[in-house]
Amino acid sequence: MNFNYTIVRKPYRRNATIKISEDNRISVIVPRGIPDSRVEEIIRQKSVWIQSHLRALKKYESGEVFPFLGENLTLEAHYESNEPVQVKDGRLIVGVPFPEAGFDHSKLISSRLVQFGRRCALEVLTERVAFFEKVMKIKSSEVHIKNVRSVWGSCNLKGRLTFNWRIVMAPVEVIDYVVVHELSHIAHHNHSDRFWAHIERFIPDYKVRREWLRSNERTLKW
Repeated sequence: MNFNYTIVRKPYRRNATIKISEDNRISVIVPRGIPDSRVEEIIRQKSVWIQSHLRALKKYESGEVFPFLGENLTLEAHYESNEPVQVKDGRLIVGVPFPEAGFDHSKLISSRLVQFGRRCALEVLTERVAFFEKVMKIKSSEVHIKNVRSVWGSCNLKGRLTFNWRIVMAPVEVIDYVVVHELSHIAHHNHSDRFWAHIERFIPDYKVRREWLRSNERTLKW
């Protein structure tokens, strides 16, 4: 099978890596001296993996399932509608105001879902942070939402909390674990035994929640 892909050459890279974005763009990141013929060979060798990954990506069509606060919601696109995204009766309803033939509705739906998800994440996380600040008697300085891939949350030395907005797809008890984890860094700027004991005071089953997140993190995507 032929794939459209972009070659990205980097001078200090030793190995080749294939990355597929959420909008199906394939990038092959390779050392600077690798010829195009070798890149084509890598693509052929990884063709089964690429096909499998592409099938797993969302197409943003009615009937697809999207996780939200621990529930699986069914996407329902309302064409010729500009209504805001809403959750109703197990459905994730998205208005699509452009009915023209040939228009890429998937990108518009994806964009609207991301905007909705970020708004919900800020609302939910701000509320959960405020709740646990009272319980833990700890005060953060700010709560920020970002599209970060490598971590679910972070806390800097000034008590500024930053969360990956995609955590809003997880169950609330998992969101609470992430919140308590980051708030605990205000008291303990490490992952020492005292840090984990601090988390356990407020979430005794934090290991179960942490394991759920590790096992399901790849499913938390729109």
